[in-house]
Amino acid sequence: MNIKITPQQLNGTIEAIPSKSHAHRLLIAQKLAALQGGGQEDPLAIPTFSEDIDATKGCLAQLDEELPRFDCRESGSTIRFMIPVAMALKDEAVFAGSGKLPQRPLSPLMEEMERHGCSFEMLAAAKGAAGALNCAKASERGVTSEICRIRGRLQPGKYELAGNISSQFITGLLFALPLLNGDSSLQLTTKLESAGYVDLTLQVLREFGIEIREVWEKITDEDANAGKKVVISERAAEQADSLSLTANSEADLEGISEANLESNSENYLIRYEIPGNQIYREPEGLKVEGDWSNAAFWLVAGALGGNITCTGLNPDSTQRDKEIVTVLEKMGAKIERENTAYHIAGNDAPLHGETVSAAQFPDLVPVMAVAMTGASGTSSITNAERLRIKESDRLATVCDFLTILGTDIRQTEDGLIIHENKNNTDPSGTAAHCPAPPLSGGTVSSHNDHRIAMAAAVASCRADGPIVITGAEAVKKSYPDFFTDFVKLGGKIEILED
Repeated sequence: MNIKITPQQLNGTIEAIPSKSHAHRLLIAQKLAALQGGGQEDPLAIPTFSEDIDATKGCLAQLDEELPRFDCRESGSTIRFMIPVAMALKDEAVFAGSGKLPQRPLSPLMEEMERHGCSFEMLAAAKGAAGALNCAKASERGVTSEICRIRGRLQPGKYELAGNISSQFITGLLFALPLLNGDSSLQLTTKLESAGYVDLTLQVLREFGIEIREVWEKITDEDANAGKKVVISERAAEQADSLSLTANSEADLEGISEANLESNSENYLIRYEIPGNQIYREPEGLKVEGDWSNAAFWLVAGALGGNITCTGLNPDSTQRDKEIVTVLEKMGAKIERENTAYHIAGNDAPLHGETVSAAQFPDLVPVMAVAMTGASGTSSITNAERLRIKESDRLATVCDFLTILGTDIRQTEDGLIIHENKNNTDPSGTAAHCPAPPLSGGTVSSHNDHRIAMAAAVASCRADGPIVITGAEAVKKSYPDFFTDFVKLGGKIEILED
């Protein structure tokens, strides 16, 4: 589907759609509870379905089959969550997918599972160097290919994973290891990035009665080369709000708090201690949180001159994408909150350039980049290298569509730099409070990436000519009603013939 958007500021109130990340996790835990007799087979009520959530629901239904075939469609979350879960319960399974899913890396998870009882057979085009899940050519969107066959039941033991590759690997194992017939541990060998997604997993596990203990281990500069670690604190999943400090000495305890740990996470490694033979028990009143990731598009639209109120957002959520509020405020935006409603009006305050690390919220990068086109001065995004293995190479595709729209932007190895427009100065020669010049119109591709399509749509709010988006149907992956809601807020869209 190709669409043409006529530039128009967005105004009004919009309710945040249910969080895809939260829904994935609740659905998995709910199914495991039902399989273990700890819950009902009643599906979780989710008002808005996305292609990714449909993929997870379809895969969970396959757990009832003796030889399941899991079609994960284009959902990286689904395949990375379901592989460990499936092999905790089954002796053999086949995994399939479409689009760029066969290209997305699974090697770290595969290698660790192979050390614990499983064997992977890469199928067809999914065979790649060193066992990596890399295809020479991506499958066409919607065309399903078998990716791998896995044999052997997952066994308990000591697991190791890097914390800076994909939090989805960690989540998959955290769901699976409590099901095994013995105790396990999961040691992170690097600092944890995208920590909010793991926190969300631990929250759901806690709600379903699963015990997982986090052990924080400090590595000092002096000890790093020697591989020495000092255990400074522990916390159980069921007591996540209070730390039980178990430091080796009183000196290790000085100034330690949960906030301290998180703000200095590069100095710590985390180990998860996971008892086996646990039973998932479904709690009453399950409800999916509002999605901060998708709400960010509306908040940025407000910051770029609109007048937007976004409701249904939990300010205490573990979703790290709620940091869009902090980022926009750091850039000069004024945001008002009343309970779960956030209001932002772009004319209230001009934006200025900032440097933002995306290590803990990489999914915000496309829309943050759009916000930065409306800022005076130069902006940069760092620590976003993982975006190169999403539905598209998002650093490249963001750079592509914003360049077409007239932005002075370039890629770095791990991020983006949006340069100051030299014409954007006041008579004194500074640009601190000058509005950025508008974007131009043009034709841009979604690159079959939902976040690129939505970011390009928001960019139209400050364009001086129409923007055509090809492949706009990509939004179905996470937000099928995005363009419907866009129009409700005053956007002008025309569907073009292919």
